[in-house]
Amino acid sequence: MRKKRTFYKKPLCAILAISLMAASLSGCGKKNKDNESNVIEEASKPSKDYVFRAEELDIGIKTDNFRSLGLYNGRIHAVSGDTNILRFISFNPDGSDVKDFTVPETENEGHNEFAYDSEGNVYCIYYQYSYDEGDVQTYEDGEEAEGNETAEGDETTEESAEDNAVNEESSEAAEENSVQNEDGDSDIISDDSDNMEDSSSDEFQYLVEYDANGNLVDKVSLAEYSTDGYFSCGGMVYLEGKGLYIFYDGGVLSYSKDEGFKSVLKTETKEDVYMSYYTPHLGSDGKIYVTNYGDKGLELHEFDLENGKVGDAIEIPVASRNSDYYILQGNGYPLYVSDESAVYGYDIANNNMVKLLDYIDSDLQVGYALTELVAMSDTEFITLIQDEDYCYHLNRLTKVPADQVKDKKIITLGGYYVDYDIRMNAINFNKNSDEYKIKIVDYSSLDTDEDYEAGMNQFNLDIASGNVPDIMVFRSSSPVDSYINKGLFEDLTGYMEKEPDMSQGDFLPSVIDALKTNGKLYQIVPAFYVATVTTKTKYLEGKNVLTFDDCNKLIKATGASYEFAFGIADRNELLSNGLALSGDKYIDWESKSCSFNSESFINFLEFTEKFPQEYKDDAWETYKETFYRDGQSLFNMTYLSDFRGYKRYKQGIFGEDISFIGFPNDMGANCSVIYPECRIAISSKSSSKDGAWDFVKTFLTEEYQDKLGEYNFPIRQSSFDKMGEASMHKEFYMEGDEKVEYDDSYYVDDMEIIIEPLTAEEVQEVKDFIASITLVYSVNESVNAIIQEEASAFYSGQKTAKEVADIIQSRVSIYVNENS
Repeated sequence: MRKKRTFYKKPLCAILAISLMAASLSGCGKKNKDNESNVIEEASKPSKDYVFRAEELDIGIKTDNFRSLGLYNGRIHAVSGDTNILRFISFNPDGSDVKDFTVPETENEGHNEFAYDSEGNVYCIYYQYSYDEGDVQTYEDGEEAEGNETAEGDETTEESAEDNAVNEESSEAAEENSVQNEDGDSDIISDDSDNMEDSSSDEFQYLVEYDANGNLVDKVSLAEYSTDGYFSCGGMVYLEGKGLYIFYDGGVLSYSKDEGFKSVLKTETKEDVYMSYYTPHLGSDGKIYVTNYGDKGLELHEFDLENGKVGDAIEIPVASRNSDYYILQGNGYPLYVSDESAVYGYDIANNNMVKLLDYIDSDLQVGYALTELVAMSDTEFITLIQDEDYCYHLNRLTKVPADQVKDKKIITLGGYYVDYDIRMNAINFNKNSDEYKIKIVDYSSLDTDEDYEAGMNQFNLDIASGNVPDIMVFRSSSPVDSYINKGLFEDLTGYMEKEPDMSQGDFLPSVIDALKTNGKLYQIVPAFYVATVTTKTKYLEGKNVLTFDDCNKLIKATGASYEFAFGIADRNELLSNGLALSGDKYIDWESKSCSFNSESFINFLEFTEKFPQEYKDDAWETYKETFYRDGQSLFNMTYLSDFRGYKRYKQGIFGEDISFIGFPNDMGANCSVIYPECRIAISSKSSSKDGAWDFVKTFLTEEYQDKLGEYNFPIRQSSFDKMGEASMHKEFYMEGDEKVEYDDSYYVDDMEIIIEPLTAEEVQEVKDFIASITLVYSVNESVNAIIQEEASAFYSGQKTAKEVADIIQSRVSIYVNENS
């Protein structure tokens, strides 16, 4: 089934992660380049204008599974889904006068796209489908949706039976007056139904209406307006005095029970833009607006009901094209907008976004954008907030007067794509600190449609110029070694030693040592994974690492080809991976020296030249996942983030004993690396170093580190050991208080392999391997660009490997000296 998402995001590279955006949107339009470098200064200013107080709203109904939230005729309407039951709820903004009814749903039916009228009637799209193609189940009109029965063969739950018994009499009446089709017969849905355009379809969809008591009032087939058996709906709104409007692939429909469907706008050809790509929004000014992505990015249009036309596009003045934006409804402003940092009122007449609420300032645990929010006014919102266990809670948010907001010292935290985890820690820290408040600056908000790297470039420029936040968060592509060598970061060794409940001995010694520079600890890495190269142990003949010549001989001896020796990897990919896994073997930032003219690097270039310049499309058809098992592929670029991953490589990919050898090299080193999930540093120029450390150390607590066992290796020894212990048992989930174990499995082509838990010996093998790693993943995009550029002359035969190595040595040496 297709289901259109209702938020808007500009497509970006897959490597970019979702993050928060902290730049102010108040009165924003096009960015003023003169102010871009002042984001730290702006964030450092105390702000009391966007603070709201959250109060959980208890309506006496479990709210974990809410699907939607809306405001209609002064009442809040919500939809909540539990197993086999859909609950419709309405209540006053203060949580009083709660009304609800339930509709049973079998596993092959559901409802979406909800709209309401002033009498409390609910309109939505109801669909039913079968799992097996051609095995379409037969349903009678109204049977499931009325709330008295489920589909044939399914029993009604106790809860739904009790809830709907009250409505039995009115439901029976509704059944007697069930919707008639054009021939005067009740809609009967079956394989050979005459009222379906595509009788072979395995999905049927209807517009249904329930009254405020849950009685089925109306149910009409949408088959006539379906495309290839599917009705694609972008959304629908109910406009008082005019009726229901539905936006779908073929245009816009109005509907009333008396007049049925009427076409308001019809797309004539397949070349027309599907109207389901437009999402309708009911403005507080009584107008219908639609949003879509067009030539101007996220665009808003007024929809002309009288003439059935989409108005001219208005470029919504969002500050960053990288964020997710949700269009929301409410009183006051015609529309509201939420993103990953704040809520704004949208003054459509002046095309102006006015910042109203800041999540960080308000200590709200909002990881991304608030997706379900309605505004009672611009100072009061009703919303759903998700907790750390992914359960939703109803909250009323009310504005706090500026003179009631407590003064705190601002600590700025900056990074490019600051992630959910960092933000949640900052919010928790702010809640618990009477002295400090973390303000986050996400430089990705400076990216534009014209320059997707503007934010990263500005972040690097600010750091290099000393215009730095108190705390910095880095990803793998940042030149952290260069910054350390410039003395930009605070040595954290002394801070850790002063902690009564923390010492360096509490953490993995090999990782701590690898992170040090000249014996000092300038960065904290809360979690990590390992990047290495894996091969079958039997290929090594007792060796721990392989030289390039060893690899050449092994490829020849096994009959493997260079095309697939590393799976699917061309020469440029191998060059990049080899550089990343070499750590500081080719560049020593402390001594400002390079060794790219060494025999080892020359051999490296000559080795990568043997691999394909690029892969043809049919290579993906030729390559099989079984190649590592049968010896056609020998070396696997491996990313190990937990202990269980070891068994997936051993039992799944290779099918026998394996060894982590690191990237092949002629330096005699195991070029495997610690790959930091992120790096956190404190500015040596910060005026709030103690407060910054109070925040940074929260990432090292046992409570925080224990949670990392689900994602990456934790750096705390006790948490690391717990992760290893858990890998010796089957994975499980909880059903209430019951622990349910299940098998881990891995698929190689169509073959399922059950992955057994690790033995104690295997856990120790992984621990010993990690303890042996001395290198940290290091990528400098500027250096890589030089190497890739010059290497191309060797790959094309214009220069020898030695000539290219000498040029690289010269150019990179200049770069290192200029940037150290």
